[in-house]
Amino acid sequence: MPAEFDNNGFLAVPHSVFKAPISENYKEMLELARRINRDFHDMLFQSDVRNRDREAIILATLFMRALEHYQAAIIIAENGIASSARVTVRALMEVTFRLRAIATEPEMYQKFIAEDILYRRDFINNILNNDYSMLKKAKENVTNEILDRIDAEIKESKPRKYKIKELSQLAGMHDWYVGVYSLLSKAVHTPVRELEDYLEIREDGEIGELKYAPQLSEIPRLILTAAELISYAAAGFEQRFQTGFASRIEENMALVHAASDLIDGSRA
Repeated sequence: MPAEFDNNGFLAVPHSVFKAPISENYKEMLELARRINRDFHDMLFQSDVRNRDREAIILATLFMRALEHYQAAIIIAENGIASSARVTVRALMEVTFRLRAIATEPEMYQKFIAEDILYRRDFINNILNNDYSMLKKAKENVTNEILDRIDAEIKESKPRKYKIKELSQLAGMHDWYVGVYSLLSKAVHTPVRELEDYLEIREDGEIGELKYAPQLSEIPRLILTAAELISYAAAGFEQRFQTGFASRIEENMALVHAASDLIDGSRA
């Protein structure tokens, strides 16, 4: 690693010294990722989202969030920051599950909106049940009127929280939840095995040295996983808005699968 990385880590300037291997080795894959990004932005801005259609607004904003996570994952992966890319791809997966669940189930968007009151109540309860100084002002702003209004709304709407597993099933992506989501979740919760990324393990199993540097081996799989997820999100969006991009979504998905097959073949 160059001296500027040793002193500044991933905030080193310029990035080109350690970005170059990723840009050179995975040029075609990154070009595909950017093509997909352009296509799906075109699709978003050609959709007919009417301001009085609450379902359409929910789906459009979820797709915008998915695109944001997708772009972040590509940017982070391109800089070799694999652990943070895993976290961002997991966030992309969650919003993809929710978007597709709402696109599939006609009344699901209403349940999604109603669910918010439960998160608000939990947040307020946490404030009220703790005496930390940083919460003092927030606690003072919680009035009985606010609490009564929340309780009344919950009693009337009878909302419930949907678990990620349930959303994945509604989205038709339970296989992703079982096979990929749990692996990516480790990057969020940081169990001890995740820390092996920062260690050089010798053949005898002993630790040789600390390893803090851009990680190249995971980058192609993370890029392609993100690309496939945003394509699934786009398919759910297209299901609702019928923008005429269905064939382009299928084409992009086929290119992603072909690139994945090449990677798997090279590792065989």
